[in-house]
Amino acid sequence: MYTLKVDNNVQVQGLPGRMTGYWRNIFEETNHKTSPYRTSIKAIEQYENIYIDPFGLNIYKTNGFQKNNNGKLILTSSMLAVENIQGLNSINLSKLNNFKRRYKVFKTQQENDQYAKNHGARNNIKYKSNHLGFKLCATTSNSKVQLFDDVINLVNTSNIGSNMPKSISKLKINEYMCRRYVCYKDKNNIESEYYIKVWVKRLE
Repeated sequence: MYTLKVDNNVQVQGLPGRMTGYWRNIFEETNHKTSPYRTSIKAIEQYENIYIDPFGLNIYKTNGFQKNNNGKLILTSSMLAVENIQGLNSINLSKLNNFKRRYKVFKTQQENDQYAKNHGARNNIKYKSNHLGFKLCATTSNSKVQLFDDVINLVNTSNIGSNMPKSISKLKINEYMCRRYVCYKDKNNIESEYYIKVWVKRLE
């Protein structure tokens, strides 16, 4: 089955249903296989982003609700709209928080740490090194030697709050949040070391 118009709610609810299956006892008795499981990976990723940061600048689309990465909402009435459900109160989402994101590249850690302190950081960072002396840095969960281009791609993602220490929706107006990275333009050249600092500021 293929559709040009993806409904994120349908994909997110349908995938677990297809994976766990209906009439499980019958499937187990007959050794019936239910895979492969087809879904929209993009819809699942967008669901994860909006689950982590529901008021952040991320994308989501379902029946009666559409949100783009600039925080703009398009709402249309449906049978599941708030006004059609007795006893349900809504939160006004007509105006989402506005944020600004910037990053800067430095050749030394001292410059990077000082710049970070001007944008919400409190302490210097102590990086661990591998057996070759390359400094390790985490972009997700595991620390490793990071490539310069990979970090630049990360700080330019459409999700402004991506990989921040906490949800940017927790920021107060004019408050900063930042993340620092160490990386290399050449993983075989320890002299190609660079530092990147990205910050997000809540404007209103």
